[in-house]
Amino acid sequence: MSSKAPTPPERVKACLYSLGLPIVQGALSTILGVLALLVAPSYIFITFFKVVFLVIVIAALHGLVLLPVLLSLFGPGSCSNNQEDEDEKEQRMDKVVPFSFVISPEALDPKRRN
Repeated sequence: MSSKAPTPPERVKACLYSLGLPIVQGALSTILGVLALLVAPSYIFITFFKVVFLVIVIAALHGLVLLPVLLSLFGPGSCSNNQEDEDEKEQRMDKVVPFSFVISPEALDPKRRN
């Protein structure tokens, strides 16, 4: 969503480059953390491991496959063919709302309007 790449496929590549490894590392470390539950003789521990394992795998697949694809199809800029430069966008925004953070003295003191 915050990538500066001009096309959706390039944004997906940037997303997977910056977030792919942390997602995989988080999933693997969590699976390794609950791996001890698999060797426990209790049924409840094995069932808990299965649930946590499936949740982690499904969440990692959503983060690595489904969400980038959906954002490339339906995300910002995916439906328009008009690709503008960042400079042109900034110039257009400056014309629409120039210095919107500045409050004029007339707005603060109604007596100055006259």
